[in-house]
Amino acid sequence: MMKVCGELAQHMNRDEKASEYMARRLHAYEPPAEHQHQMLTDFDRRVWEAVHPDQPFTQTAGGDEDDEIQMTAQGPRSTMCQLSQMEFEEPVKIRACGHTFSKAPLTAFIGRSGSKGCPKIGCNAMVRLGDWTRDTEMERQLRREKAHR
Repeated sequence: MMKVCGELAQHMNRDEKASEYMARRLHAYEPPAEHQHQMLTDFDRRVWEAVHPDQPFTQTAGGDEDDEIQMTAQGPRSTMCQLSQMEFEEPVKIRACGHTFSKAPLTAFIGRSGSKGCPKIGCNAMVRLGDWTRDTEMERQLRREKAHR
């Protein structure tokens, strides 16, 4: 213990507390660039595998270095369509707001009017017939859940 305290005292400024010294050292520490790159690559791989379990990770799969990653505290989304009250079939995501519904019930909901407000309570987005995309994330979640049944 005395040896550690002696070495610590040699590197500290005269009026500096040990906690201040450690904070200064930690703030100044930067891992070597190759180590940082490997850490980021490992992180990208883990995120890719969590989001795309059926696709292999490649060095470029995670995107370039300038990509931003949005982290959320959400767990798995419900696999129940709020319109049909059944498990999603052909899940589609409304472009205007991002809410997901089964394609057939959403098409029936909009009907001949050609456009209506999003069926999600509290959402004010207008939805036109066909103004949606496949919700591939929900499709993957459905496949995973079916595999575990």
